[in-house]
Amino acid sequence: MLVRTEESWEGEPVRAQTETLQVALDESLRDWLQNLKHEAETRSNLE
Repeated sequence: MLVRTEESWEGEPVRAQTETLQVALDESLRDWLQNLKHEAETRSNLE
């Protein structure tokens, strides 16, 4: 399985809230990866 992700946030609103948005992005990616891991492990157990 190959997964790629790329995030790019640009513009003044992003620069004005860098720390807040970085935390939100980090949490989102962590949740996404946890869900991906769970799905991969579930499928692995079915084989």
